[in-house]
Amino acid sequence: MSRTTRARAKLVRKFKENIFGNPKFDRILAKKPYPPGAHGKKMRRRLSDYGQQLEEKQKLRLMYDLSEKQFHTLYLLARKTQAATGEKLLQLLESRLDTVVYRSGFAPTLAAPSTTRKSTLPLTGLKSARSSACPAKAKKSPK
Repeated sequence: MSRTTRARAKLVRKFKENIFGNPKFDRILAKKPYPPGAHGKKMRRRLSDYGQQLEEKQKLRLMYDLSEKQFHTLYLLARKTQAATGEKLLQLLESRLDTVVYRSGFAPTLAAPSTTRKSTLPLTGLKSARSSACPAKAKKSPK
């Protein structure tokens, strides 16, 4: 799985919101409240409805450090259920192993791969090398 290697401060400035939750980015936003790039200080045009939806999707995707394919797979799973698609998508995102590890305080950031991708956490008795594993659905295989 690939990780986001872009400058996170630029992403925060692009969205004008601290999507990673690090206090360092709050200071950067206070110092430079405009988007990055040569034309960042100039006025921006108003986004269309589609542009706003795309920006929100990109925020979620970058916040949880997912590739486009992984995000699309989760979206299709959420769409199959009878519940509201947006709520189910957030539920699926929050049930990933890397998110559970971060929320429980074992990882310093949401995108901390070392705790989830190197089989260091036993998942109900089994080792898991995938950060996309869902702890609620993990079952022991019969031996």
